[in-house]
Amino acid sequence: MILPEWIPEMVMVSGNWDYTLNLLYSIFKGDFKEKPVKLENKLVWWDRRIDQESGLEEGFWHLISKDEINTNGEKDRLFDPRRAERLPWCAAIIKHPEDAEVRAWESIDHKGKTSIYLWLYQFDYVVIFQRRTTRKYGEIAFLKTAYYVEGKSSKNKLLKRYKHRIR
Repeated sequence: MILPEWIPEMVMVSGNWDYTLNLLYSIFKGDFKEKPVKLENKLVWWDRRIDQESGLEEGFWHLISKDEINTNGEKDRLFDPRRAERLPWCAAIIKHPEDAEVRAWESIDHKGKTSIYLWLYQFDYVVIFQRRTTRKYGEIAFLKTAYYVEGKSSKNKLLKRYKHRIR
């Protein structure tokens, strides 16, 4: 399969950690912080809370890491190379939700909140937003996460949500 022409190449995420982190954050900065990104004419926001250890936004970490259960049964947020190498895809997909390669839909979660999914189906990468309303900007698209869809059960879970979409 050939990636759509509008999808950038993946980035190399092995090697020196400081270099890799700086490279990934420069992509995030260029794609999200330096110019406003919009989805359906709504501003794209992300979690701007700052991680105490790294000094970087939580929203950035959700695009390059995932929850893992440690030996104590607690969740740890750990670097995920499969997500991280696809970070350049995130903004590109947001800019092309109407492309035939992207399955786009809305779904209501168990808390009654509306989520928007953009799934580059053939290449197993999904970007997930939540519809939110602010006093200053009105309705926004809050970027919850984006990740590489690993395994049959993860793909089936997304297919089930797609099947039960509201729009």
